[in-house]
Amino acid sequence: MYNLIKGSLATYCCLCLLLILIDPAESGQLSTRFNVSFAQLDSCETYSVPNTGYGYRRFYMLRELSNNNRKAGERLHLKFYVLTAMDAHILLSVTNHPRPNDRVYEIVIGAGGNTFSAIRNAMGMRRVATNQEPNLVSLYDPTPIEIVQNQNGELFVYIPGFKKEPLLQFIDEAPLVINYLSFSSFGSNTARWFYDCGFDGYGSEIAPIVKEETKTEKLLSHLNIQAENASMPANLSSISFHFQTRSLAYEQTSSLLQTRMHMMMHWRDSRLVWKPEDFGSLESFEHPDLRIWKPYERPQRRPAIHGSGPPIL
Repeated sequence: MYNLIKGSLATYCCLCLLLILIDPAESGQLSTRFNVSFAQLDSCETYSVPNTGYGYRRFYMLRELSNNNRKAGERLHLKFYVLTAMDAHILLSVTNHPRPNDRVYEIVIGAGGNTFSAIRNAMGMRRVATNQEPNLVSLYDPTPIEIVQNQNGELFVYIPGFKKEPLLQFIDEAPLVINYLSFSSFGSNTARWFYDCGFDGYGSEIAPIVKEETKTEKLLSHLNIQAENASMPANLSSISFHFQTRSLAYEQTSSLLQTRMHMMMHWRDSRLVWKPEDFGSLESFEHPDLRIWKPYERPQRRPAIHGSGPPIL
């Protein structure tokens, strides 16, 4: 036991010496998985995505690419770096308020628990390209992501330092003219994005949009964030409901009773509260883009009851 303790102390002291011998000024120059140092990332603009679930909340406008990164025949040539455990989302869109079914280019690196990557042409759906390479993103090593769209409508996604060939490729027969960019993550994952990096030769091609939100837009954003990706309320204990009969008809010849009813459900979600004075005195709210949890209804047809007469439905 004495030798074991003595050996452990010796190992600990060696570790102390190693830590002392490393120059703090050089620590930022240490190579990472894709040979990108944190000292280099100091020249980048940054954007942090909190753990508030899937959603694009800040849009950036793409300026004219006047530097050498956009080569002849290219519509755009962008490069970013990301620190995240999984689900790095990039949205390229025509407008800064895309609707759920609008055509966009959504690129996800490290989807499915960091097991695959994909290009979609709608937010959250319509996958058009997939790559099964796992473990491409990390919370501790920055992953470079390079996106090129050429004049022929081809979209390429590269991971520089991983391989020379594109990780993802999609040919769009009706290519989009991309004006806006946004970043996101998924679920409870956080992400830190780096863009407009000076060491890559990028100037200021991406600019945040300065836009004053309306009271309705502010409340919609507030409620969608509070709803936590339309998840079930943790404190939900009951759901009340009642019916209103709209019509009632009985066909004597076939012994068929037909009814039409209107069902209303009531439940309380303590997350969906707000002060009316903070949102233009709005005391109630209804919006088609409101993403909150709702009970799932599954209508079932009652089986026929057999007897001496015709079946009753």
